[in-house]
Amino acid sequence: MQSKALMTSQVEAPKFEVGLLIQTAAMAGVDLREIPHGHNPWTCNHPKAKTWQAAVRHINPLLAQDAEVAYGPPISIALQAALDGETDFSDELAAEFSERRPHLKAIRRESSINSALEQMASSLAEEQAALAAKTPTQAQLQASLAESNRLAAATLARAHMGVS
Repeated sequence: MQSKALMTSQVEAPKFEVGLLIQTAAMAGVDLREIPHGHNPWTCNHPKAKTWQAAVRHINPLLAQDAEVAYGPPISIALQAALDGETDFSDELAAEFSERRPHLKAIRRESSINSALEQMASSLAEEQAALAAKTPTQAQLQASLAESNRLAAATLARAHMGVS
């Protein structure tokens, strides 16, 4: 099994449209003449790179998220530990998760709902199986009815003959 560090390096890098780069660079006050061709806010070494990233995140949060995953996600170690199930998911970590991974938040919520639905279906199946185990079969009902009729006939015969 590969480590997570190796796995994140295999994520396909997102494609940045030139128009988006120009728009967000202007928002962040980045002079595009200082940025080498083929670079984006996550790959350039520029003093305003973080501001530029924030501008991209504001305009297109899903693209920013993809870039953060592809170029090394800037999430806290505490959040990564919570996502990996190593620690509890606190309110502060939930806020960080919501801000930095809006798309994964929706996926996580959908996954939780699906998990709950699967648990409900499993519980329903178990309940139905338990009920079916307690419910007499048609043959058992017929045998019970026949026995009841036999006992009733015997009781009537005894009453008619005067036998107690």
